[in-house]
Amino acid sequence: MNVLLYIDPGMGSIIIQIVIATVTGILFYLSLFKMKIVNFFKSILRIFYKKNEND
Repeated sequence: MNVLLYIDPGMGSIIIQIVIATVTGILFYLSLFKMKIVNFFKSILRIFYKKNEND
């Protein structure tokens, strides 16, 4: 049984938009996650330095 797959230009552009939007969303989420981690460690370091200054 021969099955032919045909993707017209409209469907191809929709697929490309989905791929681009997915990659952009993932990169945005990872950048937010990275900032949360960086801010967490900065707050820990601030507390540590303040504690050492008082000693």
